[in-house]
Amino acid sequence: MPLAGQILQAGRIPGERIATTRVTSNSGDFTTSQAVVMSVTGPLVAGRTYGIHAFVRFSGVDNEDIGVRILEDGIGGSQLQSLAMEMSVDDQETWGESRWMYAEYTAPANEDKTFVITAQVIAGSGPARLLATASRPCYMYIEYIEG
Repeated sequence: MPLAGQILQAGRIPGERIATTRVTSNSGDFTTSQAVVMSVTGPLVAGRTYGIHAFVRFSGVDNEDIGVRILEDGIGGSQLQSLAMEMSVDDQETWGESRWMYAEYTAPANEDKTFVITAQVIAGSGPARLLATASRPCYMYIEYIEG
């Protein structure tokens, strides 16, 4: 929290969002191959630490597992975070299974940096999809933390 009289600079206020992506429609179906389902790109400054947040919701086949990752740049980029989600209800087009994800990243250079969410079926055969609508969107955003 800033103090009275403190001069603040954009991009240097802890908790300030640097970039946001809001997804309002389902992704295409994916199966056992890793697929990019969401991405966000923001202007980062060398030496500063950023938080990458994502709210994801997936539908899939009952009892299958979906592996979800936050990666730098795209498929093949460095993994910053991962989780496995077990689908518990068949035909989840209405509700799906949702999770928050978080990773931290310290920028090595001044650059526009892209982070992606990838997903793939890791137990079962699919199909599965990112589940989003205008009234129930999925989000991904970058926030400044420190540095």
